[in-house]
Amino acid sequence: MRSFVDNLIQPSEDIPGNILSVLNPSPWSEVFGERMEFYNEAVSHTWTINPTTVNTVSVFWTQMSAHNAAAVKDINGQNVCWSRYINVNELPGQCFMEGFSVSGGEGFNGGWTEPSQEVRTTYGVYDNLSKTIGRHVLSFGMNLQHQYAAENTQFPTTPIIGFNGQYTGNGLADWLLGYMQSYEQGAGEIAVVRGWQPGFYGQDQFRIRPNLTITAGLRWDPNIAPGVAGGRGAAFVPGQQSTLFPNSPVGLVFPGDKGISDGLMPNSYKAYWEPRVGVAWQPSFLPNTSIRAAFGMFTAPLQYSMYNHTADISPFSPTFTLQGGLNTPLSLSDPWSQNAGTNFVSPFPPFAPFKPPSDAPFATPFTIPAVFDQNFKLGVTQSWNLSIEHQFGANLIVRGAYVGSESYHQSDIIDQNPGICGPIVAGACSNGGRTTFPNFINILDNFSNGTSSYNALQLSVERHLNHGLQVQSNFTWSKTMDTASSGNISFGTNQLPNPFNLEFNRGISAENVPFIWVTNLIYTTPTLRDKNGFIRQTLGSWEVGGIITLQSGFPFGISGGDGNNNSGSLQFEDRADVVPGQALDVRSGGKAQWLNQYFNTAAFTAPSGSLGPNGDSCAFGDAGRNLLTGPGFVNVDISMFKDFQVKEMFKIQTRLEAFNATNTPHFANPNSDLSTQSNFGEITHLSSNMRIVQLAVKVIF
Repeated sequence: MRSFVDNLIQPSEDIPGNILSVLNPSPWSEVFGERMEFYNEAVSHTWTINPTTVNTVSVFWTQMSAHNAAAVKDINGQNVCWSRYINVNELPGQCFMEGFSVSGGEGFNGGWTEPSQEVRTTYGVYDNLSKTIGRHVLSFGMNLQHQYAAENTQFPTTPIIGFNGQYTGNGLADWLLGYMQSYEQGAGEIAVVRGWQPGFYGQDQFRIRPNLTITAGLRWDPNIAPGVAGGRGAAFVPGQQSTLFPNSPVGLVFPGDKGISDGLMPNSYKAYWEPRVGVAWQPSFLPNTSIRAAFGMFTAPLQYSMYNHTADISPFSPTFTLQGGLNTPLSLSDPWSQNAGTNFVSPFPPFAPFKPPSDAPFATPFTIPAVFDQNFKLGVTQSWNLSIEHQFGANLIVRGAYVGSESYHQSDIIDQNPGICGPIVAGACSNGGRTTFPNFINILDNFSNGTSSYNALQLSVERHLNHGLQVQSNFTWSKTMDTASSGNISFGTNQLPNPFNLEFNRGISAENVPFIWVTNLIYTTPTLRDKNGFIRQTLGSWEVGGIITLQSGFPFGISGGDGNNNSGSLQFEDRADVVPGQALDVRSGGKAQWLNQYFNTAAFTAPSGSLGPNGDSCAFGDAGRNLLTGPGFVNVDISMFKDFQVKEMFKIQTRLEAFNATNTPHFANPNSDLSTQSNFGEITHLSSNMRIVQLAVKVIF
């Protein structure tokens, strides 16, 4: 039996009168007031039924309870919120800032600081029965767990305001002039999701010969969609009219309407049969060599956090997203007074959750912040590998492996109601309107058509501890491609600039790092037992460690610019066009040159002239996704520690650690936004800290 309990309380670190103190850092939580409780309880029992049969069962319960908030203070210590300055309504008695962002050139992000309460609980039972029959070891088991996720947050009752440089070419200038590009507000995110996740498996490990073993198994992970409490969610089915809420626009349907369950997605029982097979062979003619190969299929379990934004829907919790026109910004002083020529009246308050009547009104157009595609499937990965391992002498092992995988049905975010571009006028799309379903703005859909692949050569050398020295060195040469590198609609950004062609976004993954070489070593100095006590205590038995990392940089692409959404899709910023005949010249010249111009900026220009789905002139840009790679880096971490024995039952441990011990600067990727001409192609900041040294003393008794 085990029990872990962790209580974390961290106050907000904002500075009154300085909005920059609540910037969205990485990690964002370091200025966020937190009160979190974690519980992990488990009981397991192993029963030896007979000498060849063993059963192990585990029962567990885990919970995360989080209560977070951070108020932005003015110079007088009063909370800052938009309703103090402009004509908007907010939750009565509350005053918080949220999601305030300025992009397009130098900018900032005000973080997410509204009060939020979330409780996530998982409990279940895992059981495995193992039976040995001759040369076979048979295993059968099940995993049965129940998840519960309750969310009660003020997101997005506080207005979320954005300036992106669309109107002046510089985000800060747009902000100072009040040229607002986006405004979002809703009635609160309140949801409860619960459901069961079962899994069943069987496996046979067959030792064919003393030096050859084959393992084969099969697992089944059916997808049983969880239920949302109170029907607080919706689906989008074009052409279907809701019978529960007849005033809803055509296409917006709810649990209880024809074909729509509480899970908001279909259950699936057939698609998740996952075979696995592995071979381990030690050739008799190479007694110090082992060869292993394996293939398997794996299903990614459903993340219940993907349901977060499904509750932000009319008539339960209406959420509105307003966007400025291509040449007409939203009114900062009165955001609800206009939206691309359509008059709005703020629908807030009320903000409180309620059970709406069947004749509840629906103001249109509005955003559907999250629905599940009615053909949604869980992600599946096919993985395979081949490795060869050889031992030299008593302490040295060398390994080489090829590892590959292909994933499909990966979750992604697509807008089913993209803006359709009209003719290009003065270098920009003349019509960014939502013309497919005019009663809606965005229709953000959790769909599962994403793909990804990974292929890698992995080499390693390992020297076991001998004469006080232990060394491991691992080298990986890999390539990762995907449709999008973020697919959770609650936390990711829509990364599909062209909703009409998924292949347009298939390319180098944002997670792709081609080369990584990591070496770690630990050396214990001699004990000096033949020396006197003072020398033995001060100089003997020091443990010295080091980690050396050589790594390629992260990839990046060239955007057409926040102010150059010529495609009119309003999905995700367009990419630039590549200028024919211009070399990319990545990282050419010395450091002083490539810090100021990491690539040839003349090789890219604003997108123009593509052909849209209806024959209209659109411009998504033709530059490849993540076609350039940022600066690599070299990092050295070192540590030294020693135990000083004071008495038989009492000792003092001293530890010294230095991260980035050589104080080598690790540069971030350059500015790749074409609209920011002042520092386009320039590296303006570091990606990680410079040298950090820490000293610790521990008393052990």
